[in-house]
Amino acid sequence: MADYYAQYGLWTLYLLVFSCASMAFIRINPAAQGSGVPELKSILSGVQLNNFLAPSIFLAKLGSMTAAAAGGIVPSARSSFFS
Repeated sequence: MADYYAQYGLWTLYLLVFSCASMAFIRINPAAQGSGVPELKSILSGVQLNNFLAPSIFLAKLGSMTAAAAGGIVPSARSSFFS
């Protein structure tokens, strides 16, 4: 029974570490927050957004989404934009 609790504790720690890593990526580069759909709509309509398409924001989004998926946070295709 003690082995069960040890495995559960390690699983919980694993999820917590990756969830915190996902938040750390966003803390490092706050411009990577959100889905980016409104920003892309603005860019496509002709508004000039400085540094939105920078590689650092792409890497922050990529790292954050990867860590979130590894941490058990399932990114959904449905968001507040579709309701």
